[in-house]
Amino acid sequence: MFANKRLFVTCGTGLEQLLKTEVQTILTEHTGALITAGSSGVDIILPGADDSQFMRCIYQLNHQSRIASRVLASLSAGLTGFRCNSEQDLYSAMYHSDIDWTKLIPLHKTFSIHSVVSREHPSLIHTQFVNQRAKDGLVDRYVKDSPTKHRPNVGRGDFDIRLFVTIGPSSTFGEVDTKGFRGTVLFDTSNMPLSKRNYRITADVQAPLSESLAAATLMFGGFYPPGFAPTSSFSSSS
Repeated sequence: MFANKRLFVTCGTGLEQLLKTEVQTILTEHTGALITAGSSGVDIILPGADDSQFMRCIYQLNHQSRIASRVLASLSAGLTGFRCNSEQDLYSAMYHSDIDWTKLIPLHKTFSIHSVVSREHPSLIHTQFVNQRAKDGLVDRYVKDSPTKHRPNVGRGDFDIRLFVTIGPSSTFGEVDTKGFRGTVLFDTSNMPLSKRNYRITADVQAPLSESLAAATLMFGGFYPPGFAPTSSFSSSS
């Protein structure tokens, strides 16, 4: 399912370098990992990793990171994604994708698609429209491939599977055509934000500080090194 063994770990703005240091500490056993801090997160490529090693990496990041918001795994076959200069490009990429949507999203599960689009894109301006066109391509292909000709439902606020579509300038993917745009499809392995891993919905008041921001504050202050997982009492609502 995760052919290119690539992850994107998201975080709050300004925490990218701190997250990179934490990720390097967590993934010390993965000696070949290529870790790069980018905009709002850290890009990770694990060349040569098999499926078991890749899944172990995903579990480690979700369990041990205190700075990350989400751990997203790339579903795109190549590292450069797909051409996405128009809404038809997006629909076509989802419809003709090598991803087996019927295996990724069981019929009895609900799903949701979210998107992050570069402000530079001339036509794909509204993320809700991008979400809709990506969903159209996915479900049309799903119905075509499904023996029952049925499709899973889209979740409204509460869903089982979350997908992300990111669209940016081709230059960020190392493409020669720097005037075009490329897209990638990612699977959210965290499902809910990691800052809510200990969130208690029955509490009478909201936590004064999210777990990720509290951990970043402690890291910046030198109270504990990146990679060490503290308890979240500092951000508790109790």
